[in-house]
Amino acid sequence: MLSERFGRTLTILPALESNLLSELLSSSLSIASHDAGGANILEAFIRSNKLVPERLYISGPAEKIFSATPMTDRSLEIDSPKVLLATTGWQGNFEKINIKAALEQNVRTIVFLDHWTNFKERMEYSTKQLLVSEFVTFDETAKELASECFLDAIIYCFPNYYLIEQSTKIKTLRFSLDSLDIDYLYIGEPIHNQGYSEKDAFSNFLKKMSYQETDSLRLALRPHPSQSLESYFKILAEFSIFSVHVTQETTLAEDLARSKAVVGCHSMAIKLAHMSQIPVYCAVPKPFTSKLPASLFESWK
Repeated sequence: MLSERFGRTLTILPALESNLLSELLSSSLSIASHDAGGANILEAFIRSNKLVPERLYISGPAEKIFSATPMTDRSLEIDSPKVLLATTGWQGNFEKINIKAALEQNVRTIVFLDHWTNFKERMEYSTKQLLVSEFVTFDETAKELASECFLDAIIYCFPNYYLIEQSTKIKTLRFSLDSLDIDYLYIGEPIHNQGYSEKDAFSNFLKKMSYQETDSLRLALRPHPSQSLESYFKILAEFSIFSVHVTQETTLAEDLARSKAVVGCHSMAIKLAHMSQIPVYCAVPKPFTSKLPASLFESWK
């Protein structure tokens, strides 16, 4: 439930989530994070709830994201309960190694799920499942999926403070622009174990575009950092009628603000675009469907 007070949107949390925050405020917190998606969400969660960690176990993109995070002066009592707040990632095992170490030391471990796909795979390490018993999700769809994957775990559901902040920023930036110079922005992402590939999704997007007035279309591609541009260029060679601008020097917020419409599969950017009142379309080829709620997407013409 949300209420307006003094110009700010205040979140009234359910008892389960409210109790967790109270426990975290009196605990000795450690953070384990690597990938940008999870790091952005966890950093906003910590900052919005005025949590102050004692230790940061971070690498990669998370280093920059947590660079301004205040650290405790260790004034907590020596017997304060220890808690690890961890994110998940695809490209390496950094977060999994820290989660495994915490579990082996009987440290309370809470994993933040910043996405909607491959939940079980995110908890697999060295062919074994990491037996985490608490997860934080950020919408009802993710909560339901996590509940199905981790039957005996406690699943919390908090507002996505990061997306709320970003959508406000995008709306402000969008309002300041004289015009929108991207007709369709395609959001790339690494797609695994879905029955189709990123190549299939991008090809499906271009096929949809071929039904539009192609001469005047202004298309843009925002590739995922883990994806090779060469793979996209090979597909574009098959659709030579299109000229597609690759966005590499701009932020996600800037790209979304400039776009009349956004296209993708399961990316967090799709949810962010929808929250920013930008029409979104699904690139997932039939008969497959996006892990995101169907209500987010517009119907293709």
